[in-house]
Amino acid sequence: KFGAIWEVLLTMEWLLKHLEEFKVQHELDEEPHLRIGCNLGWMKLDRYYTLTEDSPVYLAALILHPAFRWSTVESQWGDHPDWLVRGKAAVQELWEEYRNLPVEQETIPEQPTVPRKTTDLDDFMASIRKLSTRPARLPSATRDEYAEWVATTDPGDCLVDNPIQYWLLRRRQYP
Repeated sequence: KFGAIWEVLLTMEWLLKHLEEFKVQHELDEEPHLRIGCNLGWMKLDRYYTLTEDSPVYLAALILHPAFRWSTVESQWGDHPDWLVRGKAAVQELWEEYRNLPVEQETIPEQPTVPRKTTDLDDFMASIRKLSTRPARLPSATRDEYAEWVATTDPGDCLVDNPIQYWLLRRRQYP
């Protein structure tokens, strides 16, 4: 579980918060070692946090986790609306870069059959069966799967622990 890309920003937020709290708790200590260590740790972590802006993948992974989405980022970055504007633009740009790539469609292998004399009805039924194994809707240039997903929520999304499994189960809806 630990180390998934969607965990990076939330973990950094948590660490920064704890370093700030620890620094405040020890600001009156006679020996400044802990406070100095907290400040140095905070500065280094803040530097790495800032570097995540260079790759919108960190933010995209977090907002594509159904239990977190944009609402989590909006609450974490409430004091920094400029971060939110830049983040949304970066994720949208990342989406635009990948949205029109061809998607390999899942095919259901045909079952081996015993050779027998076929009728016109058999041929017709076979063609209908092949149609029913195609994806219900193919991605179109006008359909925006990201916008659709962001605009909808499912009450069970907040219980999702494994975003990979979540997306695998929805790969026909969001290829």
